[in-house]
Amino acid sequence: MGPEFLVSETADPYLFTALAVASGLWLFNKLLSTNPKMVAEGKPYGVLDSDGLLWAATNVKNLKTTPLPGVNTVYDLVQHGIKTNGPRDALGKRPLLERHYEDLNGKKVEKLTYADHYEWMSYTQFGKAISSLGAGLVGLADLKPQDRVIIYAETQREWMLVAQAAFSQSLQVVTVYATLGEEGLIHGTTQTKSKVTNPNPNPNPNPNPNPNPNPNPNPNPNQVIVADAKLLKIVANAIKTNKAGMRSCTAVVYIADPVQKPDPVAAAAIGAALEALEKAGVKVVTFDALQASGEAKPLPAAPPKAEEVAVIMYTSGTTGLPKGVMISHANIVAGSAGLLDRTAGAHITMESGANETYCAYLPLAHIMEMICETVTLTLTLTLTLTLTLTLTLTLTLTLTLTLGALRAGRARRLWLAAHAHPHGRQDQDGHVRGRRRRARADDDGLRARRARQGVRRPQRQDQGGLARRAEALRRG
Repeated sequence: MGPEFLVSETADPYLFTALAVASGLWLFNKLLSTNPKMVAEGKPYGVLDSDGLLWAATNVKNLKTTPLPGVNTVYDLVQHGIKTNGPRDALGKRPLLERHYEDLNGKKVEKLTYADHYEWMSYTQFGKAISSLGAGLVGLADLKPQDRVIIYAETQREWMLVAQAAFSQSLQVVTVYATLGEEGLIHGTTQTKSKVTNPNPNPNPNPNPNPNPNPNPNPNPNQVIVADAKLLKIVANAIKTNKAGMRSCTAVVYIADPVQKPDPVAAAAIGAALEALEKAGVKVVTFDALQASGEAKPLPAAPPKAEEVAVIMYTSGTTGLPKGVMISHANIVAGSAGLLDRTAGAHITMESGANETYCAYLPLAHIMEMICETVTLTLTLTLTLTLTLTLTLTLTLTLTLTLGALRAGRARRLWLAAHAHPHGRQDQDGHVRGRRRRARADDDGLRARRARQGVRRPQRQDQGGLARRAEALRRG
């Protein structure tokens, strides 16, 4: 093989591909490198106490419930960041320049082109937007404390703004993954149409044999759905096909299509969905109109209490219908306190926050991401919200461009949270692909064979007292 091979038609594509991949990996590694390094923690990392409870070795029997004195709710956490860092950048997003469509095996898929810069909102602007949107939500559907706002949208700046606006008026947030279709939206909406005023079970010693999972139901609940424009078709179909179950939804707020170059395909779909919602008698407004209405008719904040429900968070539906979990403000604040202990090992503290940038990656409908972003705003970091990307070699260049836009003269370090799953790779929507799917199919087949043969599934043995520890955890 002579030197002429390096410039042959056969070698050129492979050579340039290898160089491109190597360059991308080098740049990717350069952008993600941090200095100083993480603080090495000594072993053991965890310690079991006499009751079988597992504690971090540095905080044995030191259960933290708040990161700061006087901070008891998510509203308190975010207000601390707003008051501390008024003019500094708080949230950023990349403008969507163009959407075009390609044919992939007979199926039309959309491709997005983003700008190479971010548009920023300061902490002061963030606080004002929260106040206006909160007033707008209350006025739109005559919402009362503990009524619910359903967020059915991709992770983006508007998602966080709506959630914090709801908290500012003691409203509950219901999260529905944007990847769930009509069935998932109907399921989440109908299950949460009764108002919850207390996350704790009724202490009555003789409860109803068929208790309502949502105690103290409101006979006339009001709900507002906040959705991406591209999901309006699903919202309209859900309301049309299940009028009784969706009756509590009195208004829809949609986040307008942000693309700068007109997209007639998307515009036609949005127009048809808006027409269907209007025929169904549902009040529909844009996100910007909602904010403007709150600015015109402001309301004082009505902060929530620590024990009240902050979020009813639905799972992504990987293993069946999504399951809703009621999470109180106190739960999220306690999780934030624990996370702040862990970030200290990466040199991220209240004092260092101004030098850091956090890149939102997980869906905000994921509790880990919600806590991470809440902590980010409490620490007064700069938070960037973009459409999530899958971290694979095929998208290395795309992610590199995203991080490059962040890096340009902005932050000393970038931080990104990811969710590891033992059964396979997790994609940007929180779903697990690959081995998890095969394992689930294998499990289903095994259960079917055992059922046919009359064989009961053997009970898992208690190794190392795991069952005893779990029981101790359940008892509190």
